[in-house]
Amino acid sequence: MKFLYARCSTKQQNESRQLAYAKEAGIESRNVFIDKKSGKNADRSALKDLFSRLREGDELHITELSRLGRNTRDLLDLVGRLDALGVSLVSQRETIDTSTPTGRLVFHIFASIAEFQRDCINENAAAGRE
Repeated sequence: MKFLYARCSTKQQNESRQLAYAKEAGIESRNVFIDKKSGKNADRSALKDLFSRLREGDELHITELSRLGRNTRDLLDLVGRLDALGVSLVSQRETIDTSTPTGRLVFHIFASIAEFQRDCINENAAAGRE
């Protein structure tokens, strides 16, 4: 079964692009889970609900890794949990599918980049406040 996890950092942002991808990928609306919360940690209610429903052989779709998380450790932990459940992760933007060796390698590279981007955003925000 296919699932989609969507996340927006603020209430002003919307998930329309992520929902359009779900429709494109043939994911039923009942299998779409949305959080409106920062990706800085994995303590998100819709994400927890999603994990309670995943079963072996399922696919978890995201539009990009930063929607799942911006912290390398959290991304690695989440994908480790998916692996333990027998669930593959498919990321549209980075063309990642963790059901393949190449997909797992690319995931690790892009997980580090997502954290780097978050760190740069935080540095720029701090500089702007100064």
